[in-house]
Amino acid sequence: MKNLKKAFSDCFLTCLFTSVSFFLIGPVNLYISNASEFAFYLTDILPLLLLCTVLCFGILFGVCCLIKKRKPRSVFSAVVLGVGLGFFIQSTFMSGGYGQLNGQQIDWDGMIGRGLVNTAVWIACIAVPVVISLLAGKGKRFQAQKIIGGMVLGIQVVSLLVMLFTSGVLFGDKNEEFTISTSDAFTLSDEKNVVVFLLDNFSSELYEEIINEDASYQEKFDGFTYFPDTSGAGCTTKGSLPFILTGMWNENSMKYNDYLNKGYDNELYKSLNELDYDTRLFVEKKYVGSESIDYFDNMYRAKASVSVGKTTGLMYKFTAFTHMPHFLKPLFWFYTGEFTETVQAPDSDLKLTPDPTFYKSLVNNGITVNADYAGAYRFYYLSGAHSPFNMNEEAEAVPSGSVDMKQRAKGALKIVSTYLEQLRQNDLYDNTMVIVLADHGNWEADVVFNPMLFVKPFASETKGITVSNAPISYVDLMPTQLEAITGKDAGTTVF
Repeated sequence: MKNLKKAFSDCFLTCLFTSVSFFLIGPVNLYISNASEFAFYLTDILPLLLLCTVLCFGILFGVCCLIKKRKPRSVFSAVVLGVGLGFFIQSTFMSGGYGQLNGQQIDWDGMIGRGLVNTAVWIACIAVPVVISLLAGKGKRFQAQKIIGGMVLGIQVVSLLVMLFTSGVLFGDKNEEFTISTSDAFTLSDEKNVVVFLLDNFSSELYEEIINEDASYQEKFDGFTYFPDTSGAGCTTKGSLPFILTGMWNENSMKYNDYLNKGYDNELYKSLNELDYDTRLFVEKKYVGSESIDYFDNMYRAKASVSVGKTTGLMYKFTAFTHMPHFLKPLFWFYTGEFTETVQAPDSDLKLTPDPTFYKSLVNNGITVNADYAGAYRFYYLSGAHSPFNMNEEAEAVPSGSVDMKQRAKGALKIVSTYLEQLRQNDLYDNTMVIVLADHGNWEADVVFNPMLFVKPFASETKGITVSNAPISYVDLMPTQLEAITGKDAGTTVF
């Protein structure tokens, strides 16, 4: 009991500091900074974060208790403190410069110098407390550790509390709660259908290269017109997809979440409603606002359900990437799009992410027809040619990096061509308008401003793929769809 009290006095603050820094403050800070990117609330994972923090503290403190001699104990406590300081300095001052975790590989070989400096800082963080512990007098071995650990922990806690209560992320906005169901994703009308496929990060240049290498695409995309001279609306999905959906530019005159709620009260969605179309949108929640639920039949007011275990695991992987030394970071690199896969759809819903899962669902369930639909509008988002490159030409999941961008892009086109073939089999091809586009071109080839766009109108009379060199802007997308649906002049269309 005496040894326990002594260990508690000696090591409590250092063990608490390091445990709380990584297992609680780290993920909470990252959540607050990226709240708009997540489909879950902080309260969903907070209990598990607290449990992991307590477990880490228990393990560290338990080791301290097992070390009965104070000098070895002070060395262990100094190492624990040094690791905590390393986490703090790394995440606060040295976490930048790695780009977004959007699937693109990081040039680690070009960062050797950065890594050496980073390693030197970490060595100092651990070595200095250890040296002080060894040189300090018998009664002062833990004094400096307590002061440093307590001070930095206090700074972190105060900063975190301020961020929590000013950001409003703790409980979220209940008015913003909504769920996107994948029910009836492949159910169409036998009258009229408008289908839009958005393939992420797919440049016009890449599409042209692929179809020129393989003549079979002429038959697969029979009746389509390809527009190589297309100008997109933004250089990221976050910047372009809301415009594609609404036709409303983001002029930075309001908060992004407020912008997401604007623009759906437009002629396209009004017309779809008036003509009694069944209208469904299959995209991530972070790209649409809660007000959009009034326009889509697969959206409703309800809190999205997530896998708490998977979500917490990804948050700790995210935390490790920002907190760990440079040369350990490759072990924790991941694609933030993986958070999408933690959202749990109802058992009755189809699984549509990632892309290979979408393909399996399409093949296994097939396109069906609901005779009660006067028309159907479907908007599908696929990762397309976006990294990580973990889907092959057959739309099968493969290890990340085992294929290149073109192979992944071909896999995305296979998904679209399979869908088109099922339209033919169901005698729906002529009465379905299909738009295949990218939100932007690909970053890897530096052609982000020229996205892929090819369109098949209702009852297309052209054979194979027709090429139109007309200068097209994504401003033309809304009029193109509206004119096709209503049959009335809607302004400048892609045709």
